[in-house]
Amino acid sequence: MNFDLNRWVSLFSILALLIFAISIPFRWIDHDESMLAEHAYWWHKLGYYRSVLHYGLPNGWHTIQYSTHKAFVLLGAGMIDIAGWSLTALRMIPLFFAAVLALIITRYSKIEFAEFPRASAWVLAVLFFQAMFLTAAYRYRPETMLMTFGFLNFRMLERYLHTDQKKFLLLGGLAAGLSIFTHLNGAAYAGAGGLLLLSYRKFGPSLIYGVIGLAIGSLYFHNLLGPGDLEAFLTQYLENPNLSESDWHWYSPIVKMLSEHLRFFHSAREVSTSLLLLIALIGSWKTLKQKATTLLRYFLFTILVLGALTRQTPIYYILYLPYIAIIIAVHLGRWPTFNAKLKYATLFFLVGFIVTNSIYSFNLISRRVDTKARTAEMMASIPEDSSILGPTGLLFNGIEENYEIRSFKAFKFWVRNYPDYSDTYEGLLQFLSDTRPDYLILDHIRYNQDEFMDFRDPANLAVGDTLGIYGVTEVHGDWTLLQCFD
Repeated sequence: MNFDLNRWVSLFSILALLIFAISIPFRWIDHDESMLAEHAYWWHKLGYYRSVLHYGLPNGWHTIQYSTHKAFVLLGAGMIDIAGWSLTALRMIPLFFAAVLALIITRYSKIEFAEFPRASAWVLAVLFFQAMFLTAAYRYRPETMLMTFGFLNFRMLERYLHTDQKKFLLLGGLAAGLSIFTHLNGAAYAGAGGLLLLSYRKFGPSLIYGVIGLAIGSLYFHNLLGPGDLEAFLTQYLENPNLSESDWHWYSPIVKMLSEHLRFFHSAREVSTSLLLLIALIGSWKTLKQKATTLLRYFLFTILVLGALTRQTPIYYILYLPYIAIIIAVHLGRWPTFNAKLKYATLFFLVGFIVTNSIYSFNLISRRVDTKARTAEMMASIPEDSSILGPTGLLFNGIEENYEIRSFKAFKFWVRNYPDYSDTYEGLLQFLSDTRPDYLILDHIRYNQDEFMDFRDPANLAVGDTLGIYGVTEVHGDWTLLQCFD
């Protein structure tokens, strides 16, 4: 195989960025975006977090919520102060951090792997072709912000280890603390940094690093200073519906750590990325071991700590992407030195990675809808001050018009961890009877509202049909309106 793959990397990078740009207009809104945006809205308006979307959950989430991704949500509240209540404005935050992260790691690759001049371009191509990163870069969630602080943590500690300058140790501790303040899973990066220092026998510096990281990370508890706040936080956190009893055994971190490899092979998206990573590690191990020992150690420690802290939730695979992208980029940058077998194997897995992730990206693009116009139509005949249970995108039209917007996800959270309702159609009707929103809006688009469609297809409902205490009052092309008549 005589052609030089590196001649095409600029085209790959431009194509990846073009796909990302095309994906931006009218992206669909998911539950997590709405949830975190609501947290930011209430902090902006009231000075504390709450989640009316999750109305009906125990421990008063809809009244006050003590845990969220705090530094990220506070930035969101600041953005609302500046630009008003707008999802587009909120999405500028992850977009900004995605751009900063891309700039930092391409610059890092250019400096640290100068003998492979195309490696920095490959980093950009791998990042933006990877569908999880493409999604996260314009999604109001904290992953790009968290990855940025995590990589800065690594970079500062690496500089400290190479130069012994204390300022880099202090900056590493600062980045570690900001990671925790951004998202509690930032403890994976903070812990990886501590283990990295210990692996180089930097015992005293690791203590200094830990103190700084914990001091900055303690900002996470900024809203727990009042009487009873800490106890209320612990009650809510220990009964978080995203967790279960199995997460609180003494051996749970060990069990989760031993299962961490499953995160790398959760779906075709992760599998294609992990296989390309594997061929890069095999094909360029000597070079990576010589040129990127510190990065490899930090990457391994991040895997171990994140594995111990969390379930194998696929979304957190993204936290590994900066290191995966660099490893793959270094490997691809070495293309001219490969023998024929390694070239064929690398090309096979690279094509698989690009095709697989492009399919996921196409699915994201194909979901585009003008949510603002659509939800305005949904609420046109509903009186202000009404409570509405429906698609979470309603939040961005309704919350400032005094509508109380709730989510079907609250029911799923109930049945996941609490015994009050069965995960059945009858259980859902009982939940609706107990929480009594004034109106239901049933979306016919599955990915907008799986919780109801798990039991019944709303497209088959007609005006006059009833669901418990609710009656169908309007049927539209892709949504149905019901009103409480009890």
